[in-house]
Amino acid sequence: MGDALRDRLSDAGSIPAWSMIPNQKGRINRLESVYLSFSFTGKMHYNNTDAILIWNGNNMHNQSRIPKIYIIALAVIILVEVFVCNYLFYRNLKNDEVYFSLNENDRNVSIEFLTKLSDGGLWVEEGGQPYIEIKNLDIDGRSLYIDLADVVWSGDLDEKSVDFKIEMIDESHNDYFNRGGIKTVSALIEQTKYYSLRPMGHLKAVRINICNVSPGDNIYIAGISLNRKWPMFFSIFRVLLFFFIFVLIYNLRKGSAAYDVYYDNASPKQGVASVFVFLAMLMICLHLAGFLTQGSKIWYANPYDLLAHSIAHGQVDLDVDMPADESLLAVEDPYVPANRVGVSYMWDCAYYQGKYYVYYGVVPEILFYLPHYLLTGKDFGITAVGKIELGFLMAGIYLCFLELGKRFSGQIPYVTWVLLFVASTGGLGVILLSKQILFYHIPVIMGCALLSLGIYFWLSSEKQGGKVFSVSKIAIGSLCMALAVGCRPQLVFGGLLALPIFIRYFAMNSKDERNVKKTVSYILAGTIPYVIIFIPLFYYNAIRFGSPFDFGARYNLTTVDVTRVTANAGKLIPGLFWYLFVPPRITTVFPFIENTAFTSSYSGEFFALYSNGGFMICNPLTFFLLFGFTRKRLFTDIYHKAFFYACLVVAIIILFVDIMMGGFMPRYFCDFTAFVHLACIPVICLMIANADDRLKRNLIPVVTMLCAMTIMYHYFLYYVSESRSFFLKFDREVFLRASLLWQWWE
Repeated sequence: MGDALRDRLSDAGSIPAWSMIPNQKGRINRLESVYLSFSFTGKMHYNNTDAILIWNGNNMHNQSRIPKIYIIALAVIILVEVFVCNYLFYRNLKNDEVYFSLNENDRNVSIEFLTKLSDGGLWVEEGGQPYIEIKNLDIDGRSLYIDLADVVWSGDLDEKSVDFKIEMIDESHNDYFNRGGIKTVSALIEQTKYYSLRPMGHLKAVRINICNVSPGDNIYIAGISLNRKWPMFFSIFRVLLFFFIFVLIYNLRKGSAAYDVYYDNASPKQGVASVFVFLAMLMICLHLAGFLTQGSKIWYANPYDLLAHSIAHGQVDLDVDMPADESLLAVEDPYVPANRVGVSYMWDCAYYQGKYYVYYGVVPEILFYLPHYLLTGKDFGITAVGKIELGFLMAGIYLCFLELGKRFSGQIPYVTWVLLFVASTGGLGVILLSKQILFYHIPVIMGCALLSLGIYFWLSSEKQGGKVFSVSKIAIGSLCMALAVGCRPQLVFGGLLALPIFIRYFAMNSKDERNVKKTVSYILAGTIPYVIIFIPLFYYNAIRFGSPFDFGARYNLTTVDVTRVTANAGKLIPGLFWYLFVPPRITTVFPFIENTAFTSSYSGEFFALYSNGGFMICNPLTFFLLFGFTRKRLFTDIYHKAFFYACLVVAIIILFVDIMMGGFMPRYFCDFTAFVHLACIPVICLMIANADDRLKRNLIPVVTMLCAMTIMYHYFLYYVSESRSFFLKFDREVFLRASLLWQWWE
């Protein structure tokens, strides 16, 4: 309304510099303060809304300044950082330090299962838990300082951090006790060397247990201090982080002007902003994927690299590099885990008729590993391929959101579109797949990437409301969808989405109106790529396992006899609960999420790993699916409604297959999450687009809040993994710095 009123005043000869103050009959969306060399006050009736126009001022330019609320908030955050986040500085101001040197003979200091070295280090002995004990104390213990100089592990890794478990004896305890868990100390991060002690009464003794070390490791501790004064660790990053969070909350609050700017797919400024958001998310994901690259070293061989060697020699088994051990060949039924005890075998590879095979999807092999090996003669590895695939996956998600934006251009706020995109990157498993890329993740990432790209090309092929389609885009989309099956066979059901996408052409046009030549070209473009991909894929299966439909997963050598795994109705309820609805386990220790062990009353074999929460519980935006069922007038187009139900049907089928045949694995979430998001995101956009002003003012902040919850959950989930965290084994400093940023109270 403001722009139209400005134009009306300009046409009337008024100066187009104005300030609008709404009266009680209406609400003006835009307020501008301009100071001119004169004053004028008038009243105008425009579109049934009365507005008072005020012209005043002394300057001929717009007043532009930083809102006072920002300055106040920044000042408050700095004060909180100084006086609250650094309260341990004030708690330890009056400490009298007691220093202990491990290189000198001190009757109050003893070491067990440790040998002093001439260079000042401590050599870990065999036989028990190594520890350092400080006795004969009677002090008001407030802090412990461990001056860790260096830690050299016995393996290939050269770490500068170690885990300690601090135990105390005080006036209320005659034996050592510990309530704080394990403390990780890094020689590179000074703040980690301080440990806050809280004995009950005077401190009598301290025992410093050295954890997660092996005999032969060397530990370098320059000295240990009790009641050392605690420095003030002012974190500029924490100040900026919480100021950034405040700015977001302030600008995304209910009634914010940020919601007045609607998505416009033709806007160059929004286009640039969208590309910036995409590139920022891409860089974050690739950056996160780089921290745990050492994690891939825990596997002695990458099956995809081995398969490249074999195919280059004209065979599809791994006998070139990994021939089966004689002891394994002698086992009568090698798929029974107990029969392989004491036998040398290759973990989690398909073993069939005396040879090893790679049962993971072959498409990454054809796209990346084999060409790289043939061109360079070198292995491609895991991390590099994983990062390339993550780039494709992010591009596919972004393109799908651009296509979604075209359909809702001018109907949803631009900031809501951005938040939905950012939240969906987590919900679609990008963060989950980024935290540690193993060869298990290679086919999963590529399958998700090809699926998202295929859906984008299919959706974007539609022209003129479904009367005409782009043949090239149909063909590219079908090619991507077919290749996705070569990564994850379950994704073959994704092809069912072609029905609601392309059925409009046959339903809207009568037989006489349809061009036979175009119709045939559409059908051929959609089917030929499947034929081109499926024929060699089925042949590859047949020459390995004797059947074109046998991908070899049931022959893998793991902790379960997969050859005897069958679908059983008893798996369904616990499987659905763990995949969708189990709540995450929340704690007060960074990253504030802990693994939850799988439990069920199902008496049979159910292969399952830990859980960090069900998909729908941890991605609350997905509960908008319920409105797709209950709001009958939400879908004004029958084809949109058909697409909604098709996505849910495909998701349910894939989830059913994973539960019955694969068990419960966190990475299996990625098989069906794309279809759930394809169903729920349009529902959210439709609800916003069809809502009246009152409902919209309440609905949009709710969507914003749910997006924020999803983003925060997936951020913290990045630091959680099996067996506590991979960060506690690889790149610990990354984990520790993030921990200190959030967990400021210890």
